[in-house]
Amino acid sequence: MVVALTEFQRNKKLQITDGTLTDETYAALGREMTPEQKRKIIYNDSQQSILSWLLEGRPLNLTPPILLLRKSQVEKSNGNLTDENTDKELAKLLTQNGIVRAASASLRGNLLSDHFRILGEEVYTIHIYGNEDGISATGIYLPKYFNPPKFAGGDTVTALTKKGEVLGIAHVRVSSQSELDANCKSGKVNAAGSKYIGETAGIGGDNACYRHAHLHFFPNNAARSTIKERKANLRDPTKEDSNFLLDVRDLLRK
Repeated sequence: MVVALTEFQRNKKLQITDGTLTDETYAALGREMTPEQKRKIIYNDSQQSILSWLLEGRPLNLTPPILLLRKSQVEKSNGNLTDENTDKELAKLLTQNGIVRAASASLRGNLLSDHFRILGEEVYTIHIYGNEDGISATGIYLPKYFNPPKFAGGDTVTALTKKGEVLGIAHVRVSSQSELDANCKSGKVNAAGSKYIGETAGIGGDNACYRHAHLHFFPNNAARSTIKERKANLRDPTKEDSNFLLDVRDLLRK
């Protein structure tokens, strides 16, 4: 992702060309995007007003006070000890000193169309954060039972199990298959033996107080395509989508 941003900044002859997401870079990106592309970028992003403001070319230091006063958008825990322990185990599997919101995430939406659970039961989403404030990025680690990951374009990475199950990871700071391969071959592993693939907060997940990665687990590639199509219409999965999603807690049972 940094390499791609650097090339973009140089091509546009911006003042900063080291891959840093400056006000100027956001504005330049916004000029290249269609309204539909902007709409997709900010979907499920609870800091979307700040991102929209920057993409429109207005610097953050002129942002209305109501936006600057926003606190961390990291989901609060539901207070269930079992769910909290599950998320700690997922964090050990998928990060190194990062935090996870999945089983313990407080409700976002309603019981029929929540961002984390279907009908309050099946947990289908994982968010990875660097800290409770949502400010820090952190490394993402792929469990060792997955095949080598593939760069799927944008800021998305996928990986398959031997059964053909698919882990989809959005908002990863990688911009090519070669960069992803280099990360995997870096020798960085966490205590669970999972391999480093990149940092959280790719372009779709990099906002003030909300830098994260977003994970779904699918039974196969066809199911992933179905959910992608439905989410493109800006709705979270419901009961009718259950067959196309695996419970992310199954990652701990491999």
